[in-house]
Parts: sequence; structure tokens; C-alpha cells
Amino acid sequence: MKLPCRKQASLKTTVSAVVAVGLFAGCGGKEESVVLAEQSATQEVSTDPPSPPEAELPEGMVSMKDRLSAYRPDTNRFVAAPTDDMTNAMGQAGSFLDSLKAKAEGGHTESAYFLGHKYYEGGDVDQDYKEAFKWLKFGADRNNAKAQSLLGVLYEEGKGVPENKVLAYAWYLIAAKQDDELAGERIPALAEKLSDQDFDEADQLVEGFVPQ
Repeated sequence: MKLPCRKQASLKTTVSAVVAVGLFAGCGGKEESVVLAEQSATQEVSTDPPSPPEAELPEGMVSMKDRLSAYRPDTNRFVAAPTDDMTNAMGQAGSFLDSLKAKAEGGHTESAYFLGHKYYEGGDVDQDYKEAFKWLKFGADRNNAKAQSLLGVLYEEGKGVPENKVLAYAWYLIAAKQDDELAGERIPALAEKLSDQDFDEADQLVEGFVPQ
């Protein structure tokens, strides 16, 4: 039994497009139903939500997108060839040791220790125990505890200076009076290698030490 065309038209709003088209075709609207079917077949369905329109910013304000692009690094400068300015900067960095030496010679004991430590360890400078001894002795004589303890290591190990465990022990004791951690760690092991006479000599050296 065919439904009246009026009822068929009302069903288009409540059933799928395919059923609606079929019913509509039964009412004599064949040509129109074909058109609707073609439109339905060719229509692209998008599941993405529509993009919100960009808000108009007040005059003088910058969007977040523009702000982020402003912070984007210029990668070209990382692969650029060295310039005169870069070479000059490297030359200034190369004079860092000279600057330390000047400060140390002026009585800055931390600079003296730092120099001695760098020459003792090597790395960015050639390892040189004699040069390390020179600057550590300079700082140790001026009562820098770190220089005193590392100077003791040089004496104990015979690096840059003849091995002398009594002097090493004496410098450890002097540094330990200032709570130097390295000196406190080295004293027990070295003490096991010393005689009573060695202890007496070391004590005399400690008592006679007068910072410059």
C-alpha cells in the first residue's frame, strides 16, 4: 500500500536520506530524488570541528603566533663561518690563565690554588706538576687550606718535587686546622707509614709555620 504523498513528505525529516529519497520517488518526484541522491553521494563528510574565527586584536597587540615566531632561533648563525669578532673573543678567553697568574702574583690565594690545581689535573692546560707545585706552594705559604692539602699530595706522591712524607704530613696537619676535607682524608693512611721521629719533625714544622 502506498502512503499518501503528504505523509511521505513528512517522513523525510525523521528517517535516513536513502529511505526518504525512495519514498519521495514514489510520489512522482523521480527527477528531484535523483538529484538529491547524487548530492548525497558526492558530499564530503568532515569529522573535524570547524576552526574558530581568529579574533580581531586591539590595535598595537601582537598575536600569540607572532610572539612564538619571534622567539624562533635563527639557525643560520649556528653554521656561519668564524668572524673577526669570534676570533677576538677566543683570544680573550686564551688569556684567562694570564689573568689568573696576575691575580695570584698580586696575593690572591684562591687564584694561586686554582692555577696549581689546573696544572695538577691537566685538561685545558698541559699537565705540569712542577708548575702545579709552584702555585700551590705560593698559596700554601699564604695559608690557603686547599693549596696546603694539594701541596701535601705532591710531596706524598713525589710529583713535581722529591717525595717527602714528613712534609706531606705537616702540610696536611696545617690544612686540617682549617677543616680541609682532603687533608682529613689523607692523614690517617699516611700516618701509618710514619715513624715516631717523623711525627716529631712534622709537629715541629707545624708549630713553626707562619703564614706570609
